[in-house]
Amino acid sequence: MSYISKIDSKRFGFKIARIDFLEFPTVGLIPELKEAGIKMIISRIECEKLGLINQLEELKFKTMDFQVTYKYKIKNSYLTKEMIDSEFSIREAKKEDTLILKEIAEESFDQYGHYFADKKLDQSNCREIYKDWIERSIEERDVSDIVFIAEKGNEIAGFLSFKIKKDDFHFAAGVQGAVAKRFRNQNVFRVLAQGGLKWGSDLNLDWEEHNVLLTNYSVNRSLIRIGFIPCKSFVTMHCWLE
Repeated sequence: MSYISKIDSKRFGFKIARIDFLEFPTVGLIPELKEAGIKMIISRIECEKLGLINQLEELKFKTMDFQVTYKYKIKNSYLTKEMIDSEFSIREAKKEDTLILKEIAEESFDQYGHYFADKKLDQSNCREIYKDWIERSIEERDVSDIVFIAEKGNEIAGFLSFKIKKDDFHFAAGVQGAVAKRFRNQNVFRVLAQGGLKWGSDLNLDWEEHNVLLTNYSVNRSLIRIGFIPCKSFVTMHCWLE
């Protein structure tokens, strides 16, 4: 079945379906999923689709997070080196950085996001998701095209990865970003995002975008200060087929 999320199913040890983004095919699909042995559904729905969200709530879907997508139009924008002048330097991640990046991901994403919000999911498996994500981002081009690191001296302060996408436009979406605990409140994420914009400008991308939890106020503020604007929002919902 095309809706089965192989990676989520492997992580948690049972069949999970993922019906991402915007057009839930039909609520009549749910009995079919249950018949196929699906134990859980993860779905992202645009916040504007309140009727659908209410309908899914009646079917015992529960909201697990709210996210906002921010967009920065690179074409015709004015990007200069001064945007990223900082005590932190930016470079591309290397395979030998993986261990420290996994440590930063683990501490940064503990109790963060829709997986942790669902207390029926094994919390230790939730912790592994974000560590595995950054490792695959470095090693697999189908996960991300580049991972940027912010450093101070020889110490890694944080990372931000991007995936280039092409449809009618040529743009990049942020995949995963985190800042080490001891470097927080020092504008590290802002420097990484600005470095990503410079990279996108060099590639002549149309825009870059990032999804951020609505409750991650520091990152929301950073993106707005740089010049990103909110362009869409969605909820992540889980349903257990019991």
